Amino acid sequence: MISKLPPKMQNSTRHFMETGEFRGPKTKLDSETSDRVLLSYDQNVINGCRQDNTEVDRNPAKGVVETESSRLEFKNTDAGLEFFTESLGEAPFKLVSYGVSALKGMDFVVGMTDQSGNVLSEGAVHLNRLYGDESFFAGDLKGLPT
Repeated sequence: MISKLPPKMQNSTRHFMETGEFRGPKTKLDSETSDRVLLSYDQNVINGCRQDNTEVDRNPAKGVVETESSRLEFKNTDAGLEFFTESLGEAPFKLVSYGVSALKGMDFVVGMTDQSGNVLSEGAVHLNRLYGDESFFAGDLKGLPT
């Protein structure tokens, strides 16, 4: 699913998912912030998955949920729930993300692009379910939902 990201984001995402390293310094999150962000992203991804092939889903393919404003692709893997999201529509910017949610935590990369797919900002987030104070983000997350 990483291949669904804009080309400029693919190598950095692959590297982050394999090593936990992303360009720029890591900014630690406290446990409370980590838990809040983890809960928010978990709810969004899981609620999105539950909409697969319901009346709100415009795409009949299994593992793809498409609404007027967003698209979610997901599949269960040995590593956890792998997901890709993108905002849809005519806004000047769109958000894209790729990640894996597992028992131990969630790792994802999120980016903001223009409508042509040019990456304007991107960042990586590691959320640890057991030890929230080991969570961090790195990269340029300004303007991105965290």
